[in-house]
Amino acid sequence: DGYEVFGKGAPLIYINERKLNDISELDNLKSGDIKSVEVIRNPGARYDASVGSVIRIRTVKIKGDGFSFDMRSGYKNNGWSNTIQQMNMNYRHDGLNLFGTYKYSNQMSAQESVLHQTTNVDTLWQQVNNVYAPSRYEWHTAIGGFSYDFNANHSIGARYAIMLKSYSKGTVMFKSKVFANGKFYDSIYSSQYDTSDDAPIHEANVYYN
Repeated sequence: DGYEVFGKGAPLIYINERKLNDISELDNLKSGDIKSVEVIRNPGARYDASVGSVIRIRTVKIKGDGFSFDMRSGYKNNGWSNTIQQMNMNYRHDGLNLFGTYKYSNQMSAQESVLHQTTNVDTLWQQVNNVYAPSRYEWHTAIGGFSYDFNANHSIGARYAIMLKSYSKGTVMFKSKVFANGKFYDSIYSSQYDTSDDAPIHEANVYYN
């Protein structure tokens, strides 16, 4: 669920000089697109004093003009089905680069636990608790932007992303049986349902190098 530099904690991560606010963006990078990765364990004065480490990633500059498309589909099953679907588009001409991405992710998981409690007083109380908590989330992400290289030393660019959680639901079901001196005494059941209706997350970035 995150990245750490040993002994330095969670780092700031940059891709082509742009600070990452959402580390899930790293899922969009293919290994063949990466030119270099620099790990800075002792950041200088250009960073805030609270920053313990920095990772700077540079990508390979794509050559050639025209359109390019690529798609990826990922599936994982841990008793539940989890999917990621993504499509990328790119157009290049001279120093202009236009890009767009759409990504859909469906994440499902569940926690299941059993807790036995024994209290030995004037009565021997024994309690068996079962907790089952499934959850499901759906995310839609759309990204668009451009960059323009004036020459080898000067470039500008802008990027806009919108992320929307279209579905969010979690359930917690609690069942418990209570025994007194080995005999059934009581049964407890409770359930909790959580849903959320989050506003879209917007992120914009403009740069000049």
